[in-house]
Amino acid sequence: MPVLLEAQREMEFAEAALRRGDFVQARRLLAQLLRGDSENLMAWRLLLRALQNPEHRQRAAREILRLAPGDAEAQMALQTPNHVQPRMGSRARIEGASLVVTPPPYRNDFLHAVDVVEEIAIGRGLDTFEPELPEE
Repeated sequence: MPVLLEAQREMEFAEAALRRGDFVQARRLLAQLLRGDSENLMAWRLLLRALQNPEHRQRAAREILRLAPGDAEAQMALQTPNHVQPRMGSRARIEGASLVVTPPPYRNDFLHAVDVVEEIAIGRGLDTFEPELPEE
């Protein structure tokens, strides 16, 4: 099989793995693809979505910006604090003054905006908040 077709096939397998929430498989396929072609912008973009480790996400974002200066998703990954980074496959983007989060289809526990707040609080660490009694 020609190398270009094989790379395209690996990319399709990685995208399918991401869609079904298999981030480990997606990362493995994309890392293999990038070892053969470190200039593959689409592979870096998919890898950014598959990564959960903040340091690894930042490295992928820097690579994307090296290849495509001004890429909005990569810029957001670098500018968003680690505790707000997408977790468990969620996608997030900034629109004006709002953070728009789209959970993956398998996360059926996202029902209301408060669920996003809870996800961010857990990511930050619940022990980092100062307890406060509600006012009447």
